[in-house]
Amino acid sequence: MNLKTQGDGISCDNITIIDNNGKEIQSPTFIFGQEIFMNFNNVSGFVKENNFVFPGLKLLIISTKKDTVLYSDDLYADNSEGFNLNPLKLTANITLASPMHSDEKYTAYLMIWDKKGTGTFKVEFQFNIIHNPEIIVKSKGVEYDEIYLLDNEKNKAITNNRININQKVFILFEGMQGFEANEDSISCGISLKVVDKNNAVILDEADLMKNAKMSVQEFNTQVAPYFIVNNASVENPLKCYCLIWDKNSDKSISSEFQVNVVK
Repeated sequence: MNLKTQGDGISCDNITIIDNNGKEIQSPTFIFGQEIFMNFNNVSGFVKENNFVFPGLKLLIISTKKDTVLYSDDLYADNSEGFNLNPLKLTANITLASPMHSDEKYTAYLMIWDKKGTGTFKVEFQFNIIHNPEIIVKSKGVEYDEIYLLDNEKNKAITNNRININQKVFILFEGMQGFEANEDSISCGISLKVVDKNNAVILDEADLMKNAKMSVQEFNTQVAPYFIVNNASVENPLKCYCLIWDKNSDKSISSEFQVNVVK
């Protein structure tokens, strides 16, 4: 990871980027929906008031088209009491999701400043986002924006393919185009099968839609079948296969992946 830094009155010993499992990230390539934590370690140079310091932390991410995709004027806006930690560590929590997209490059700008003084510390780095490589997608005449797993309760993408017992796991198909519309509706089928390492069937639905239809807008925005594993005796890894097909044409799209249940 190539970080460009510039300090003016404020210094930082080092910067580390970790994932939500605490593992340090060295690569500038992230998975869509991934949550990262950018740690500024041993930050110094602030004006002190009663041994407390008052930092601000601004975040800006722009696309290659110069569009702003994420902006925060101050990630520490809610902290009015300051910090008296020594050494001082500041953290920027960033979720790399919509309006960012896979197969795109971005530039992040962060600035720490002293709310009681004039010091600043700036960071700039470039990164790119990819689809989850553990999800194999096959498409027949269908385009899409993103396909990823979602923990609906936490409203966060599952990027490490690890799930919990009784967790509702959504398979999100976003931005699909190519299905045949009839009177502003889409007739599609959705099959979903989940088996464990020993081929014990956890779920096997031939068509979740039955005879139901979806509006074109709803379908193009998001299709979200889900599954739940409620048997703790399943053997990892679980193999999952989801197929969405057009009932008015031969077009289809599928995703195939494995998950591991945390026990």
